[in-house]
Amino acid sequence: MDIDSLRARLTEKELYVAVLYGGLKASYRPHPKMRLWMDFGFCTCRLEDGFQREEAELGDLYMQLFDNCTSTEFLRAFTDETLEQLAKRKGFSAKINELGRREIYLQPKPYSVYNLKQFIAVGDFGRDPTLAVQWDYGYLRCRNAGERMQWTETYKKVFQSHEHRDLQLHQACIKGKIFEYVKRISPDTPKSFESLCRNAYPLKEH
Repeated sequence: MDIDSLRARLTEKELYVAVLYGGLKASYRPHPKMRLWMDFGFCTCRLEDGFQREEAELGDLYMQLFDNCTSTEFLRAFTDETLEQLAKRKGFSAKINELGRREIYLQPKPYSVYNLKQFIAVGDFGRDPTLAVQWDYGYLRCRNAGERMQWTETYKKVFQSHEHRDLQLHQACIKGKIFEYVKRISPDTPKSFESLCRNAYPLKEH
């Protein structure tokens, strides 16, 4: 059976699970360009310069989970967004809780901070980030390409800092406090960037 024929027989969710399993089995993790990087929580791992240790750790957990459940169980949990509950039922409660303390989740909420992180991780800065990222994280107010690149480099420093937490940046976005958060993580951020961070928030939830 050729690959196109196989794809035609699988639902979208089944294909995602098959690609994840096949990649991990061959020691490959989802690339940030792939939807799987978002859907299976790799977007919650720390961005590191070089070997992505946390991504490897999450990939190892998925392989252990694949080894301890049926494909039907995994697919149902993925579809129902209950992968973490499945992992706990299979004996990985301690690991799931430990990852959660580091804000690493198997199926994170679709916050735009993860889209910003994906934009930084992919590194194709000639393209615009998603509209949600442009709106939420100051790109719409960049006056020129140079300022836009400086702002992107600032976010890159933030995401690679060991002091950074994605959900803290998300909360800063909600509260209209992005510049204060970025300045705390990256003290050399120019004061002029404060004007980029005015937002339509605060909102109670985003």
